[in-house]
Amino acid sequence: MRIWPWPFFIFHHKYTYIHPFIDGNGRSARLLTNLILMKNGYPICVIKMEDRGEYMNALEKASVEDNYDDFIKIIEKAVDASLDNYLYIVG
Repeated sequence: MRIWPWPFFIFHHKYTYIHPFIDGNGRSARLLTNLILMKNGYPICVIKMEDRGEYMNALEKASVEDNYDDFIKIIEKAVDASLDNYLYIVG
């Protein structure tokens, strides 16, 4: 049974929050998030440049208010868009 791996998206936020590297924290967090998605049978999540502001605001909201709702919605939206693209290509 596949699970929706939203708890791992919280990992994504925490990883970027602790900022373990000088550069590339967001990229490596998105890469690990995509690995988790693929491992659970989901398509990858692509945060488009036009959604970057919303993505950054949602990360900030998660940090300041401990509210992940907007962040999870952004990831879900990106996964849905990837799934739509896959279905269009194969169908």
